[in-house]
Amino acid sequence: MTNSIIIPDAEYLPPELLLDEHHPANADYMKNLNSIKRTIVARTMTMAPKHVDIVKRKIAGVTNKNIAVELNVTAQTVGKTLQRQDAQELRALLEHYNMAMDGPNDAHRRRMLWEIAVDNQAIEPKVSISSIVEINKMNGTYQTAAKDTAINITINNNLLPKGKLDT
Repeated sequence: MTNSIIIPDAEYLPPELLLDEHHPANADYMKNLNSIKRTIVARTMTMAPKHVDIVKRKIAGVTNKNIAVELNVTAQTVGKTLQRQDAQELRALLEHYNMAMDGPNDAHRRRMLWEIAVDNQAIEPKVSISSIVEINKMNGTYQTAAKDTAINITINNNLLPKGKLDT
């Protein structure tokens, strides 16, 4: 007797995982990403496949002229398609999704570190100071080693010759 193995759908999560509040799929961030995905799919279902392809290629950085050549349409058709309301909405959704997938940028990181510094200022001063140090590292204002503080003076002997006290 052979047992068949059932491979669940990629979007399917077993109930025991859904009940685990610490599972990554239950994080607000992941829920928001899935919501964006569903919205993108809903938007693409209302559009012509060629229009969706044009928007995706534009998001990938392809020029209008190259899109036209690749899809065997005119550059004006590509431009008009990209000006359509549904195409602009799809483009905005895809850009938002790509930014969310890239994770927090430097500005987000600085803001999070600043919030940590402010929140822990009275409770945990060391944590607050550590977050400020990290912000300074990001800004390039943090120095790990002391600079050379020696002062070198070069005297032009022609203008100021050695005296009796310089021996």
